[in-house]
Amino acid sequence: MNHYFPNEYFPEDELPSISQPFFHELFSDLFAIEQLVNRLKNYAYPLFGPVQYLDEVTEPERLELQQEFLRLIKRVPSLEILYPHASFSVLIRSFIDCVSPYLEDGFDLLQGTAAQQDLNQCVEDIRHNLQRPEIRKRSYRANEKYADQEKGITSFINHLFTQHGRVMVLRLDFGYRIGQYPSFLKIGHDRDKLIRYLRERHDREGKAFLGCIWRIEYGQEKGYHLHMLILLNANRVREDVTHGRLICDYWNNAITHGNGTAYNCNANKQAYRFCGIGEVKWNDQDKRKIFKQVALYLAKPDPRLEIARTLEAEHFKAAHAFIHDLRADRYQYDRIRNGRVFGTSQLDEYKTRRGRHRHIS
Repeated sequence: MNHYFPNEYFPEDELPSISQPFFHELFSDLFAIEQLVNRLKNYAYPLFGPVQYLDEVTEPERLELQQEFLRLIKRVPSLEILYPHASFSVLIRSFIDCVSPYLEDGFDLLQGTAAQQDLNQCVEDIRHNLQRPEIRKRSYRANEKYADQEKGITSFINHLFTQHGRVMVLRLDFGYRIGQYPSFLKIGHDRDKLIRYLRERHDREGKAFLGCIWRIEYGQEKGYHLHMLILLNANRVREDVTHGRLICDYWNNAITHGNGTAYNCNANKQAYRFCGIGEVKWNDQDKRKIFKQVALYLAKPDPRLEIARTLEAEHFKAAHAFIHDLRADRYQYDRIRNGRVFGTSQLDEYKTRRGRHRHIS
């Protein structure tokens, strides 16, 4: 390929690990591309060239989009060299695939009316690509997966309050100290250890552990981190703040050996205008609704996470290209690329309750 732009990152065709600064530079640009394409999808004006009747609000937005578009198209040659086959989102893939032919032609992006026309046509190509049946099908499947998770959470919560009249809801966030940057496999392993601890600890308290809802997310500064709603039987336990603190201490000391961070949301309930944590009773419709909204938030797709683990999976594949145990490598790669990022623990099987039936809606 004839790259019109020089490599914007560094000269070696090397895939960085999650602990290297270059990884986070790549992540930042890819997330910026995702955001940009999302904004361009429904943008009402030509992005380049003269446009009449732009008001004082629209014109600065257009200038910002222009600058971001010109900045990010310069990243495409490097991304094509480093990640030619990576399974990026439809937004990122459309941007790279549609920008690339224009760069191959070697036009001057910064001079003349012809360049403005080409740039506008490039934007139109991106929009048109997103409407292709196979691309729309991928987007539809992603939306369908989220809808299924929403239904699953609704069923989970309805089952929970059908079985239990009072539930103690702990909302805890778990992560790692700045600069640690654990791998996706590492946080998955630590999540499993935490859930085993919750089951074992609360089994000693009369099977007080009812279940949990969890979500792994990714932030450029925090790296991978874990949000969790922990559900306890309020007839068996008291003092949600104390329970939350003990669980946070276990994460920080026993699981991450001093390299972890944890936040106990229950210790700061007064900060929430609408609070769905602490003790939630089955007949408290308002509080149960807020609790459900918090749970549904955890099911939302996280584009940052998908970008990060795509980059991490590609690094793993490149680093293990010459290792002979291909079966084990493929298993590890699949765990990074397709491992679960959201889940609910299995509740006990439904047991018929004596007495008046609870109507849960």
